[in-house]
Amino acid sequence: MDTRSREKEKAESLAISLLSGLLFAILFVVVFRNQMLKSDDFWVLKYCGSSNSFSKNFDFWWHNTNGRFASAFIQLLFFRLPVQFILIASAISTLLVTGFASFSLISAASAQKLIQHNRLIPTTVFLTIAIYLSSPAPVDVFLWPSAVFVHGWSAAALLLIASVLIRSNWKILHWIIAIVSTIFIGGSSETAEVILVLLIMLAFLKNSKLLLKMSILSAILLFATALHYYAPASLNRSQILIDSAPGSYLNAIFASAKQNIPVAVVSSAIAFIALLPIAKFIKFKTTKKTNILIGRSILAAVIVYTLAVAWIMKDSEPLRAAQPVFLLLLVPTIVAISQINSTKWSIVKLSIPILVLLTALIVLFSYPEVISTVQFPQLPPTP
Repeated sequence: MDTRSREKEKAESLAISLLSGLLFAILFVVVFRNQMLKSDDFWVLKYCGSSNSFSKNFDFWWHNTNGRFASAFIQLLFFRLPVQFILIASAISTLLVTGFASFSLISAASAQKLIQHNRLIPTTVFLTIAIYLSSPAPVDVFLWPSAVFVHGWSAAALLLIASVLIRSNWKILHWIIAIVSTIFIGGSSETAEVILVLLIMLAFLKNSKLLLKMSILSAILLFATALHYYAPASLNRSQILIDSAPGSYLNAIFASAKQNIPVAVVSSAIAFIALLPIAKFIKFKTTKKTNILIGRSILAAVIVYTLAVAWIMKDSEPLRAAQPVFLLLLVPTIVAISQINSTKWSIVKLSIPILVLLTALIVLFSYPEVISTVQFPQLPPTP
């Protein structure tokens, strides 16, 4: 490819990145403007508001809400802001954290020759968009203040630690990222804990020389998880969930599968469409052995997650809790995308139908959640 062709392709990729980013920004604003603080948010403001000291609020949370100490620490900081800024600050910070985590992962993949080094920005843009649009509950995970720090930030932490695990040599910064991400996951999301254990196992299977590093991360995760699960509020909350469980264990498994499988199919289709324009930038070299390992790992994660949810909830879980599992489902999508020979495709010509279809899908996907936020007038009581 001559210099002129490379410059043209670079300009095309930049154009589609800007266009897609603009489209996503418009959709983000359209969905966001329908959001409002919910009952859980007002509960936090009432009992853990800025009128009390931060330490007093955290102590109350630790004993009365749940043991998610890491996400609670961040959430309580944000909830000290003026009420009118809590919603926008939570949403924007989550978008920035997710974008940074995506960039870190893409940079690490570029260092391993999995991504073209001069395509970091467009690949980061599209990966971030795919993460948002393929979420099982995008409004809850990325826009709801009482959930973004548990589910949205945990997903970002998984991306950050994955960016470290795929590297051969760790510097001090990589150690800091790995340790902080592990503590945050252990103190925030039960589902993310399962996925992190899987990532640690896969990293060790890939390179047995990482035994010491993986042992250290495992010990840190175990300690953070113990703090999470044995917190006073967690013990009370777990007993309440068990006592109020509505169904049997077997029925809960089927209920969870019935809920998640259709959403997973739609989410994978959306992710495929969102990532299709960058197919030519991805050089994911895979083998039959690698594909089998990826498939078995994802299947194991799904089974463990489903059984755990069924055991604890005795019912289907909120879709937002499955965000880390859906994040893992992006891996086979990226593998499939990388197998597409798109060197002869014009990315600009391809962008038009993709963007139109992507817009239609996200509007349809978000429509029920947007409608649920609309306040309908109350009918007067019947005399």
